[in-house]
Amino acid sequence: MNLIILIMMLFIVWPLHKICHCIPLWLVGKRASLSIERSNKPIPIIYTNIPGTTSKRLAIIMSVFPGVVITAVIFVAASQFPSMLYYLSFAGALNFGISMKDFVYLTHLAKAPTHAYIEDDRDDCRILIKQTL
Repeated sequence: MNLIILIMMLFIVWPLHKICHCIPLWLVGKRASLSIERSNKPIPIIYTNIPGTTSKRLAIIMSVFPGVVITAVIFVAASQFPSMLYYLSFAGALNFGISMKDFVYLTHLAKAPTHAYIEDDRDDCRILIKQTL
């Protein structure tokens, strides 16, 4: 029973983390979607698709949102359900591990100029700077 709950946490936290990346975009009226790539690997890969460019501020919010929101929800749930603390701490650690890539991404965004635009691709991101002549 305990192993089943831990495995379920693995399959819940990852898609939830990816969906949380899209929520700030949806709130401001931009399009964002998720795609699942199935390959020869046993676990499919989930990608966040963001067409066009986003502002630096929105990109920062987008990268921090899953780490902050999921951690806050897990903290409140752990205080309300202490008997589930083991499972919730596992989910929190898993989410933090997934968020490490986002934190590295955030350090690059912080160094970008204020008026830069961010273009997210499937594999990487591009920081675009509008040059005036």
